[in-house]
Amino acid sequence: MKGPADNCSRPPIGQPIACFNRRRGKIPRGYIIIPSLCGQNKLKIYPFAFRGERVNVGEKLRVVCYNIHSGKDRWGRWRLDQMADLLEQLQADVIALQEVHQNSRYGYQADLLAERLHCTPIFAPAKQVSDGAYGNALLSRIPVLDSANMPLKTRGEPRSLLKNTLQYGRHLIDVWVTHCSLDRRSRGHQLRAIHREIRQHGARPLLIAGDFNTSTSPLSPLLQDCARESGTATATLVTIPRRIDYVYASAEWQVEHCRVIRQKISDHYPLFVTLTLSDS
Repeated sequence: MKGPADNCSRPPIGQPIACFNRRRGKIPRGYIIIPSLCGQNKLKIYPFAFRGERVNVGEKLRVVCYNIHSGKDRWGRWRLDQMADLLEQLQADVIALQEVHQNSRYGYQADLLAERLHCTPIFAPAKQVSDGAYGNALLSRIPVLDSANMPLKTRGEPRSLLKNTLQYGRHLIDVWVTHCSLDRRSRGHQLRAIHREIRQHGARPLLIAGDFNTSTSPLSPLLQDCARESGTATATLVTIPRRIDYVYASAEWQVEHCRVIRQKISDHYPLFVTLTLSDS
């Protein structure tokens, strides 16, 4: 069984290679910029190269939301290879991940999964870990045009909202990824911030996926709760029968199918959703 040391044998595609002040110097070609923990005017650079396939509007868009628990199962055993196998079988176009490491101590997990799945990885650090970070990630088979990482207020472990714009056929769509706090007060602040972002969002079709750490559907009725729309609102936690992982869709989306994948290789089950968007 591979552990984190096996995941660090070479510099991965998404490893931060530089930290610089954006008022100085030039951004290297072929890299995407994600706000880091380095200060207001500093950014970390993550290598970027689109490796996916274009998905045409009218085809079903396959979305997965998955808290990978740092690549471990509920017993603390390393399961990143099995997670990659499962995600490969699901053939998702867009994968929203929480509890992802990008550091030499635990492995560059977003990059390893993206390489296996032939996706573009976008990593959004929430907190510093070892020589890298830990946070949310998006893996995409369709072109990613823009990304931003919005910090969310918390009294404990840092949290953030990763906001991405993707090219879906001739449409631009927004796909956001988040992980809210266990602490009820902090989670309330975070949800109010996300609600504000939704209300201020423009006309582009929107998807939001994440671990919200609450069994009360937190973004309804602002957005469609995909599991409720498909009549499959079942538990997403392995350890207790609670539903805390959600995929939400704006009104432009038609929810075709939603199911919880009952594979106990994390402490969460992945949520798999298929949707269509009219080409109008």
